[in-house]
Amino acid sequence: MDELLRAIRHFITRDLVFLVAGAITVGAFLYRFDRLPLGSVGLPLLLLAAGVCYVVGFTIQALASLLKLVTTEQLRVPGRFTRWLFHWLTGEVWSDVPASIDRAAVRRSLGEVEVARIERVVMLKQLCASVGPSSFLAGGIVLTRYLALSQPFDLYLSIAAFLSGLVLIPLARLKAAQEAKAYHRLPLPPDQRAV
Repeated sequence: MDELLRAIRHFITRDLVFLVAGAITVGAFLYRFDRLPLGSVGLPLLLLAAGVCYVVGFTIQALASLLKLVTTEQLRVPGRFTRWLFHWLTGEVWSDVPASIDRAAVRRSLGEVEVARIERVVMLKQLCASVGPSSFLAGGIVLTRYLALSQPFDLYLSIAAFLSGLVLIPLARLKAAQEAKAYHRLPLPPDQRAV
C-alpha cells in the first residue's frame, strides 16, 4: 500500500509541474488578448483549462528538449557553461560520469533518505526544464502586448518572465548533471561492482 501511495504521489508531483508550466504560457496568452477570466469559473471549464495547461506545459518542455535547450535525461558530459556553473555552485571540478551504471539497480540498493535526495534533484530538473522555457515563451507573449499598448507594467512583466526563463533553463541542465553525479557517487550494488 505504501508503494502505491508513493507512486501516486510521485506521479502527481511530477505532472503538476506540467500543469504549472502550461498555466504560465496559457495565462500569458489570455492576458495578451484581455481574455483572463475574472469572474467565477465553473468546474467543467476549470477541468478543461487544467487539461489544456497540462498538454501545453508538456509540449513546451518536449520541444525545448528536442531543441536541446534543456534535457530531461542525466547529463553525463555537460557543456562548458554547465561545468562552470557546477563548479561555481558546488566548489567541485566536474569529471564526466560513466554511462555503465544501472540506475534501477542502484536505487533498489539505496535507503529512503538517499532516494529522497535523488528524487528532489529530479523534481527540480523537471521543474526547471518545464517552467524555464514556458516563462521565456510567456515573456515573449507579454512583450507583444507591451509593443501594442505601451503599458510599462507589461514591459516589466515581460522582463521578469524572460529573466526567470534565463535562470531556469541553465539550472535544468545543472540539475541533470547533478542527477548523473548523484548516481555516480553512490556505492554500487553487488551486481554492478567490477569483479
